[in-house]
Amino acid sequence: MLRLKKFFSYYKPYKHIFIADLFCAFLASLVMVAVSAVFSRMITASVRYALVYGSLASLIIMMTWLYICGIIVIVGNVLNISLNRALGNGKQQTEP
Repeated sequence: MLRLKKFFSYYKPYKHIFIADLFCAFLASLVMVAVSAVFSRMITASVRYALVYGSLASLIIMMTWLYICGIIVIVGNVLNISLNRALGNGKQQTEP
């Protein structure tokens, strides 16, 4: 509990940044749960096929799930950066 308090006391000066980051992380995690639920149903449906085709389909579905999870993480990060820049919290990159 003390570590958690120390963690949040560190972010106290940056509370508006932390809230925006937390919103984007929460949104990305909700999308990740929804995608996982859809792929769980797809795995359940693929088991009904023949033994060989079911296992091959499961492998392809798992690889697709990993790919989409990676895309969700990247889109969540882009949303976070865009939101911070729109709120004026992020540093603008300048050309050298």
